[in-house]
Amino acid sequence: MVIFSLLVLMFVIICARRLFLVQTDDVAARDSKEKWVRSLPLIVDGSIEHTHLQRLNKNEFWLRQQLRRFGYRDIKNISYCTMKGKNRFFVAERIACHDKE
Repeated sequence: MVIFSLLVLMFVIICARRLFLVQTDDVAARDSKEKWVRSLPLIVDGSIEHTHLQRLNKNEFWLRQQLRRFGYRDIKNISYCTMKGKNRFFVAERIACHDKE
């Protein structure tokens, strides 16, 4: 699973046109209270990782609601999404890569 996650992340870095780190809470307040944990991929190649959501005690509705707040309407257009901390998201949009010969 770790190797797969690293490969996905490498693909995202190479092919993604827009990468976003979005936060929904005050950084100063959060840093003083929050313990950071290892991030879990919530979306990989447009598919929701339901087991990771369950580990966070969250559901698909909650994830869609959070992403809508940042303008993401369709999960299928997200290549990779992870959450680290309370409400900090990393989102990479899905794009088409074409080989040119």
